[in-house]
Amino acid sequence: MTIEQFHSRLRPAGLLYVNIYPYFLPTGGGLEFLLLKRRTDVALPGVWQPVSGKIKEGEKFSEAFLRQAIEKTGQRPIRVFSLDSVNAYFDAHYDTVMLVPNAACRLTNKDVEVNSDLHLDYKWVDMAAFEVMVEFPKQIETAKTIAEVVLGKGGRSRHNEIPVK
Repeated sequence: MTIEQFHSRLRPAGLLYVNIYPYFLPTGGGLEFLLLKRRTDVALPGVWQPVSGKIKEGEKFSEAFLRQAIEKTGQRPIRVFSLDSVNAYFDAHYDTVMLVPNAACRLTNKDVEVNSDLHLDYKWVDMAAFEVMVEFPKQIETAKTIAEVVLGKGGRSRHNEIPVK
């Protein structure tokens, strides 16, 4: 059998969102991640999450990573890198499997301007707190990979620097 025989049953995957994990390197060592708390009147109410947002029409993923970081934090990152991980999940609203590429960005300080369109609060957390607060296992796995890469502990993920213009 060939794939063409199943053409009428194939469904497109959705590529609508990106996730970007802002991090900060405290003076005393370690790594902290920024989590945003979603408002209670939007999808995924009250959920703590990394920066996540829609890709604009015609926008490159690398552009979306940088734009989302700036829009959701009020800061221009000093480092952005993509990961070879993509989160996949079924979205019942769109009746499709969504594929969400991941990236990380380093911020220079912890002063964040929360975009109140979707979020009502933010927290800087270490990996232990991240694991407790975040509901989605793939996001926890991605944060662990970022920590390994950033802290030089032999991260298993390939990563690609994205120019910050």
